[in-house]
Amino acid sequence: MSELIHRLQHNRKALVAAILLFLVLGTAAAVLIREVYAVSLRDCSVTVEPADCDYTGKAVKPKVVITHDKDTLKKGKDYVLRYRSNKNPGKAHVVIAGIGEYTGVVSPSFRIHVDPAKNLKADVKGDKKNEKNSVIHLTWEPSSCCDHYEITAARKLDKSEPKKYTTEDTAFDFKDVDGFGEYDFAVTAVAGPSKTLSAPADATAVINPLKQPVIQASSPGAGHIDVTWEPVAEAQGYVVTEKCESNGETDSVTVPADQTAASFLRRDKGNSYTYTMHAIATIDGQSYESPESEGVTTSPASPRMGQAIGGENGHTGNKAGDQKGGHEMATGKWSYSSKNHAWNNWKYVARFKDPQKAAIAAQAMKDACANDHIGYDQKPGGGRGELKKLAEAANWDMSAITTNCEASCSPLVGACVNCAGIDLPAPGSTGNSDFLRPLERTGEFDIITDKDYTSSDKNLMEGDILVSPGRHTGMVL
Repeated sequence: MSELIHRLQHNRKALVAAILLFLVLGTAAAVLIREVYAVSLRDCSVTVEPADCDYTGKAVKPKVVITHDKDTLKKGKDYVLRYRSNKNPGKAHVVIAGIGEYTGVVSPSFRIHVDPAKNLKADVKGDKKNEKNSVIHLTWEPSSCCDHYEITAARKLDKSEPKKYTTEDTAFDFKDVDGFGEYDFAVTAVAGPSKTLSAPADATAVINPLKQPVIQASSPGAGHIDVTWEPVAEAQGYVVTEKCESNGETDSVTVPADQTAASFLRRDKGNSYTYTMHAIATIDGQSYESPESEGVTTSPASPRMGQAIGGENGHTGNKAGDQKGGHEMATGKWSYSSKNHAWNNWKYVARFKDPQKAAIAAQAMKDACANDHIGYDQKPGGGRGELKKLAEAANWDMSAITTNCEASCSPLVGACVNCAGIDLPAPGSTGNSDFLRPLERTGEFDIITDKDYTSSDKNLMEGDILVSPGRHTGMVL
């Protein structure tokens, strides 16, 4: 009773009253004094640690801490306690009664819960990840103490009740897949006589109808990279992503399902580019993306050029068609000469404003150079429009021309421009000397005179038209 005496010593009136009671009632006064001046447990701070306990199948006895002011009460000296309902899952209590200098009874509660399963994973098994009869394999870390596990499975698109299963293992194969889509799973530990449930562990698996695509990347021309792939079953489109390795910038294009290629134009030849692709689809209201393809990295090809070179007899008097085994119209390395009178002393570069048209014109030049029906001759006057007429008759497909014909440098380049959908008149009787002006008048070209373009190939792009006035013209490939 030292604390009780201490308090009486600091309260003069209470001390006088206690002495009088003791003189009148003798030792019986001690009980009355205690009832009046002892500390009630309700005025103390009572905590149960931890307040949430795991079910173990045995009696659970969390620690009790009681403080008053700055003093911590001691069990057996200041209070006694006993636990109630502290074995099975649910709400439990600690009944605490004050003794000695403390009085009253308090009954704080704590909870016993079933330890849940943890880290639930749902993975689609085997080689049938993209089929409706797939198997979804569930695994989880065990509860510390439970009788079994309840599993619920539901397909998001279904409105029916979730399917339920039980197991004592920590793995389960879900075989009731009945369509594509997302499947939600919950695993709950069950324990105790009342079959108390733990908090659920959740996971989702997707039966994806779209398989991972495989892509390839190649460069058919200067600044031009093509990405190609085989069709993906069920795909309704494709998203191709490009990353420039030098600066990390990305670009994406969406391609319809009936196409299996995407072109990236006017890329710097000094850079490398990495490409990835995934397929997309919406089926039964559910959106899907296939796994991303493996990345492929490539760089744009160095510039080449296509041009009319010469006939079997020189500039004129040549037979229709290529008589030199593919050398009258030919592709080859880009070249330049600083000599003013050289055929390849380029003074101008005419660049398509539309890179798509540039790519079409460059392909037309490749097809023309590969077509042995097209030969070389500097025909005067109206003969210069022969190739344009035949290309138009072939629906602007140079590879489809089957009539032997002749053209020189400017009619060849001009016909390739026509194939790109640009209305360019056939070069006149003066040929290459007045070729630049018609290109300008179309409004489809930027005319470049910078020597970084005319005397070097580092900035040239597919479809660029090289012009040496009065001498020659060709096209960058």
